[in-house]
Amino acid sequence: MTELWKLGVVDLLAGLDHGSYTAKDIVGSLAARAREIEDLNVWATAGFEQATARAAALDSALADDDASPEALPLRGVPFGVKDVISSRDVPTSFGVYPPVDFGPVADAAVTVD
Repeated sequence: MTELWKLGVVDLLAGLDHGSYTAKDIVGSLAARAREIEDLNVWATAGFEQATARAAALDSALADDDASPEALPLRGVPFGVKDVISSRDVPTSFGVYPPVDFGPVADAAVTVD
């Protein structure tokens, strides 16, 4: 299961729905892969700690039936957001080099879950 990062959204959703793995498993797989290719500088800010915490909370809510899977279209499938999109919880530098956190106070509409 360590190569969940290779799966597409449809396959990830199917595995989540069937209980083959959890959202936290997916984030862990993606984080491990990001560490393997760290020298490519793929992420301005990875945010894997936050993603892991949110995935664990989501897994718990779904296990306790506190959240309806149908109400959560991505159900724990992580996604990346380009550094030019405002994100309140992750440093956003808007592509400036060297990176400077402009500290947006709100999330862009495209990132709201």
